[in-house]
Amino acid sequence: MGAGVMLLCNNKTLILKRANYKHDRFSGYWNFPGGQAETNETTYQTALRETYEETCISHTKYKVINHVESKMYTMYVGVVEYEIEPILDSEHIEWKWVSITEIPNLRHRFHPKDWKCFKRYYKIFD
Repeated sequence: MGAGVMLLCNNKTLILKRANYKHDRFSGYWNFPGGQAETNETTYQTALRETYEETCISHTKYKVINHVESKMYTMYVGVVEYEIEPILDSEHIEWKWVSITEIPNLRHRFHPKDWKCFKRYYKIFD
C-alpha cells in the first residue's frame, strides 16, 4: 500500500516531476508527494512521512481535509495557506504550483495512481 498528499492552495496544487531512474517507467512524469508504506505504518502516517521526505513540508504546515482511496493507494487532501516552496529530495527534479484545471491537460504525463485519485476527488470522467 502507498499514500500521499495532494496539497491545495486556493485553486492550485503542488506537483513534482519524477527524476530519471533506469527501471522507472514513470521517470519524468508529474505526481503528488507520496510513496510506499513502511512496516506497521498506516496510510495516513505514510502520506505525512512521504510528503515531508519528498518536499520538506511538515504536516504542521497543512490541514488534511479529506482523502480518496483507490485499490492500492490513498491520497489525502491537504490545504495550505500560501504556496510553500518545497525542498526536493533526489526522487524529483522539478516542482510547481499549478491550477487544478491544468491537471487534466497533464494526464498523459501524470503518474496513474495520482491521476486516478485526482479524478475521483474532482469527479472527472474521461
